Amino acid sequence: MEGYEASGFLNSPPSGQCLNLPGVGEDNPRPAHSPKNRTDAWATVFTGTDCEGDSFPLRPHTGGASERLKVRSVVFN
Repeated sequence: MEGYEASGFLNSPPSGQCLNLPGVGEDNPRPAHSPKNRTDAWATVFTGTDCEGDSFPLRPHTGGASERLKVRSVVFN
């Protein structure tokens, strides 16, 4: 993945289910960054896969974080 950066979206994500973000699992040393939440639900992003590690909540519609926040999974409430 060296030298490659991509944007991704989750369309109509299920509520209450942990989702590992595509392309940033344990096999890839580079996590995702700059998460944004444009859904109607609160989202909690996690530094590890399987919704483990440190977490950060993102409010509905406008929630987001900077490039400094590195994430690998998310759950929508």
